[in-house]
Amino acid sequence: GIPFKCGGGICGTCRCLIVKGIENTDAIKPKERKHLTEEQFAAGYRMACQTFLNGDVSVSWQLRQPATPVKAPATPSS
Repeated sequence: GIPFKCGGGICGTCRCLIVKGIENTDAIKPKERKHLTEEQFAAGYRMACQTFLNGDVSVSWQLRQPATPVKAPATPSS
């Protein structure tokens, strides 16, 4: 399923692309505007936890990879 953490529009983890059926979604919510740009909305992106449906849709999403820790460069011993 679509990844999520908070389920309340706070984290933005559930961002997805409405591939088909965007006309079957409700109005964009203020919480979505905190995580998505107007360009992303125009391209069909929405936050799954904030979007209510009134018909069929197809969605896609990308799993976010966990951040890779960066090691500090070794310092030469004197």
